[in-house]
Amino acid sequence: MLRVSELTTDFNASETIPIGFHDIMRALPPDLKMTRNAAEQYFKLLSDDQTRILQKIGESGGGTYKIDLQKASQAICTATVESIVQERFGSKSFRIFKTLLIKKHLEQKQVEEFALIPAKEAKELLYKLFAEHIVTVQEIPRTPDHAPSRTFYLFTVNISQVSRMMLERCYKTLANLMSRRDYETKENRRLIEKAQRVEAITKSLQSHGADPTQTAEIEDMITAPEKLQLEQYKRKMAKLEQSELQVDGTIFILSNYIQQEGNR
Repeated sequence: MLRVSELTTDFNASETIPIGFHDIMRALPPDLKMTRNAAEQYFKLLSDDQTRILQKIGESGGGTYKIDLQKASQAICTATVESIVQERFGSKSFRIFKTLLIKKHLEQKQVEEFALIPAKEAKELLYKLFAEHIVTVQEIPRTPDHAPSRTFYLFTVNISQVSRMMLERCYKTLANLMSRRDYETKENRRLIEKAQRVEAITKSLQSHGADPTQTAEIEDMITAPEKLQLEQYKRKMAKLEQSELQVDGTIFILSNYIQQEGNR
């Protein structure tokens, strides 16, 4: 559906244009060999899903469908945020976070009960999440004087607010990774330049049909400790670049969701 609609749907659109069932079937790869009955079952499963990303909006010609891009962006962003919370704070904190996402507003005692975590531990984890601005508190006073003893304190998760905070942290992380990459390159610059010169000379000799012993002599200009240092540098750079790619992916997901939120 995304392939079919990518040329007709505006980049900033909140949903795709409606697409008929037969048009979707014709666009499927032939080697998929999907029957009409199987496709109808898949569409029913997707349209009945609680995320409501795929929506059936008509019955004619086997049905007309559209993709809610805002809901899709929100679902992907929420899954990303959940993954970050679980990785950073652990499975029990993630359970509290997920409980608040589902239940929307809960008192501390209710969080303990729904998350199935002992009271003392749940309180510590909940307030740690609060201190990190992952969860927020909404005060509901029962009396005009706002006395703490007569006020409900409801914990909740504002996924938009959390996404903005995590996006800011991602930018800082990316900046740190880039700075570290520049530092490692600067620290090993002399050795890197030496290795590049040796490689260039070796290739030049090989292109002119030089004897293997000559090229081996040139390659031996880099000592064993230097080769080890180069390998360590390359491994560090590979890890840093991989981390940068992962952070870039997270930034794209979070910023896309925030942009979609702003277009509402």
